[in-house]
Amino acid sequence: MQIAHSIHNVPCDLETLLTRVESAWTRLTEAQIKADKITVAQFKVITALGRFDCVSQATLALHLDMSSGAMSRMLERLRQKSLVSSSQAKHDRRQMIVTLTPEGLACARQLVLIESDIINLMTRTLDSAEVESLRNTLAKIVRHRVEPVRNNTRRTSVAIL
Repeated sequence: MQIAHSIHNVPCDLETLLTRVESAWTRLTEAQIKADKITVAQFKVITALGRFDCVSQATLALHLDMSSGAMSRMLERLRQKSLVSSSQAKHDRRQMIVTLTPEGLACARQLVLIESDIINLMTRTLDSAEVESLRNTLAKIVRHRVEPVRNNTRRTSVAIL
């Protein structure tokens, strides 16, 4: 049974709320980055690289919850746009270190401002204590995320990472 908020008839189950927040963030982001000719997934990679400066491809994939194959394809598209470059790590030649090009760095600076505007828009009805509480709660969920584990049966169990 689904319980609805009496004023706005908004479903209150956690799954629906999280899905709606993600959808709203994606729609707002898509609207803001249309002119930049990048996708939301590319937006996430560029803004993450803007925070990390340089990072291994594997670490970036883990941070963004992407498979290594998907990350490789994404970085290739960003290389074609001259936004990222990569090189072998000096300490371990098996690792690829990804950095933003000067064009990528300029793009990341713009995207971080867009990201900030979107977050401010989405949290505009919250006071600073509520924003901090939301940040802490989401960080706790991410730190202790649950991943699906496939076994030989048709059932899927979960593992806490």
